[in-house]
Amino acid sequence: MYEAGRNIRWLSNRADFDTLTGPWVPARIAYLQHGTDAVTWLTPRLIGQKPDWLTGSAAAGGRAPDVSDSMVWIPLGTYLQVAFDMFLGEAVPARHSHNFGDVAVEAWNGVSPSGLEPATVGKIQALMAAIPYEDSIDN
Repeated sequence: MYEAGRNIRWLSNRADFDTLTGPWVPARIAYLQHGTDAVTWLTPRLIGQKPDWLTGSAAAGGRAPDVSDSMVWIPLGTYLQVAFDMFLGEAVPARHSHNFGDVAVEAWNGVSPSGLEPATVGKIQALMAAIPYEDSIDN
């Protein structure tokens, strides 16, 4: 966490912003980041160096909850796998890879406070979640 979330916060799951109780002052910046998002993790260093995001188990906090404990780093192989995942990053259910689905509403409301009540944000999120998965990848 950078400066207790004063200007910059990360959001992966609903209510992640609520875990920080200190002030969030302008200019506000939010990163939408999932543990399985290839856009986040693809780097040339992945070719020859084991990344921190594959250290330890999810239960021990060593990796994101949606990164399988059975995933291991293989020189070049992991890089190629993550590079391939870049093409499929939005063809997954919400809250995985590069599909931020309903958390985008919460992020936008946090960065540019619109005055929406949490219940209203929840209703918008529910409407977004109700869009059939197949329809979201066809359009």
